[in-house]
Amino acid sequence: MKFPFLKRNYRLDDGVEMEATSSNLPPHSEQHHGGIKKKLYKLIKIFLGCVLLGLACYMGYSISQINEIKKNMEKQTLIGSESEKLLASSVKNMDLNVGMRNEDHLQKCQGTQFKRTFPDVDYAFFGYNILKGYPLSIGHDPGFTLPIFKADYREGLQTSDCRYFIPRGLVIVPDVSCITDFTSKTIQTRYELIKSLSISASVKGSPPTKSSGGKKSKTSGEFKASGGYQDSSNELSTSKSVYILSTAECKYYFSKLMTDNAPPFSDSFLKWIHKLAATDEQQIYFNFFETYGTHFQIYTTFGARYTFEHKMKTTTFISEKREGFNFGIFGEIFGKINVGLGFNIAKEKREIVEKVSKDIETKTITVGAPPPANGDATTWASNVKESPVPMKYELDSIDNLFTETYMAGLNVNYQRISLNIEKNKAEYCEYLKDLGQLESCEIPPPGLVLKKTRLYAHYKEKKVSTNRQCIDSCLELSDCEAITVCPLCATADLVCHMFNNVFKNDSQTSYRIRAETDKTDKEWETIMFISKINSKMIMINTTVVGAQRSSDTDTKNINTQDGCYRLCFDDEHCVAYTFHHGVEKKVTRCRFFSETGITGLTKEIGTDTYFIPYGHP
Repeated sequence: MKFPFLKRNYRLDDGVEMEATSSNLPPHSEQHHGGIKKKLYKLIKIFLGCVLLGLACYMGYSISQINEIKKNMEKQTLIGSESEKLLASSVKNMDLNVGMRNEDHLQKCQGTQFKRTFPDVDYAFFGYNILKGYPLSIGHDPGFTLPIFKADYREGLQTSDCRYFIPRGLVIVPDVSCITDFTSKTIQTRYELIKSLSISASVKGSPPTKSSGGKKSKTSGEFKASGGYQDSSNELSTSKSVYILSTAECKYYFSKLMTDNAPPFSDSFLKWIHKLAATDEQQIYFNFFETYGTHFQIYTTFGARYTFEHKMKTTTFISEKREGFNFGIFGEIFGKINVGLGFNIAKEKREIVEKVSKDIETKTITVGAPPPANGDATTWASNVKESPVPMKYELDSIDNLFTETYMAGLNVNYQRISLNIEKNKAEYCEYLKDLGQLESCEIPPPGLVLKKTRLYAHYKEKKVSTNRQCIDSCLELSDCEAITVCPLCATADLVCHMFNNVFKNDSQTSYRIRAETDKTDKEWETIMFISKINSKMIMINTTVVGAQRSSDTDTKNINTQDGCYRLCFDDEHCVAYTFHHGVEKKVTRCRFFSETGITGLTKEIGTDTYFIPYGHP
């Protein structure tokens, strides 16, 4: 065998080149050349052996795979349609989100990826103590207690748009609505303060009960044990201060408690249920109210609320009001300016508000995220969704939990517990009063209530279904200063008569307000809203029944109606005076009265009664 690549030329001494072959190489070169050839042969053999071995392995692996495929095909033939069903089920249950944008509106309803829960929904499960609550507090409402229910997501419930998981027992609905305009409410009495607080924390009317003698069950002392109420109440009780609340709101979602599939009770509340079932001891029930409150939430609105609380002297309020200043507009403009939304407000309005605000104390109350400086409602909603908090809640009495609706599955005498709660809740306010946490459990009157007194010459009448409706209707009207109503009349005959002193200027007495003592069995009742009187409210041929504040010595030299008015005006507690226009001797012509000294009004020819507003020195 010849290997051309092994040829090599050598140069001889005489310069002649010759080809190197095995015949002409030197002996040692030929021996060396033979060794190289042997090594090359070995390498080639090794290489070829490796190739053959690799081919053999590959062939063996291929044969084994073919055999395995045959076995699988045989199994597949045996399984048949069952395998097809299993495959279809597997594909159906797979969440193939490859390349899919993970946005809320693209979520698969059957999947669990990227589902969210409503933020701060835990508040909806809390109890509420209506005596200690104060929705206008800075920070969280002190009325919230411990959780009565617990959140249970095990049923996998979700909103119909598949974006949110929701716990069992709650209906939760997004309700995004933000209004950056401020609305204002004027508060001059403790009654109006409680009414304003009840807008945020309202109590569902309870049906008549056996223990209440057929009357509607109601907890006395609402909000009265809270520090916020007591601070404001002290100012209002002396009639020296007026409050104006200016509020903007942003709603995010609301929750409603389900009764047919209620959420499970918390573990600690279950322990208390069995604790109450084992005792009738009053103190245990008082401790229960302290722990879980007097009510539970049935409807809760989550979002944010921004409020300016303005406090001013009553004298300032009345003097500015007489000059035509609108404090409702003041609250709206002040609110906009102070959150950066006043860029469209006219210069003259700004100057008036800034002038009046110098005599006003203002406190900012923030519940949740505040409005943005640009006034954009969309931006506010975006901020609120990160941490919405309870801003309004409707409450039901906690004894209504102890019914078959909520406790059918518990082996306890819940009817007995319910009766004990109802009985002790009526005394809970007095218990807190004895502890010094509040001064009175009585509901503050809406105005000066005069029993067995009827006014005549009303300027407006309205059919109402309750006494309360008549009161609220008058309070909502700027020109209504007094009402007369018949509480014991049949509902179909219940009419609200409204009065003011600027109705008719006719000199005929039939068109001028007068009062008489009611001598019928209908129990007519009159309520004077002294805080709403603009200047004077005059009642002809009428005198006051009650204890006069003035002495005969103080007034014996007063011979004119204007002089009597001055005497009353200079006394900070005087709200009414009477002046007799006759010339009889030994008759005191001028008398004046405080609000607490007046018990009624009655007819007296020749004497007129004058009511004046709060706010004089």
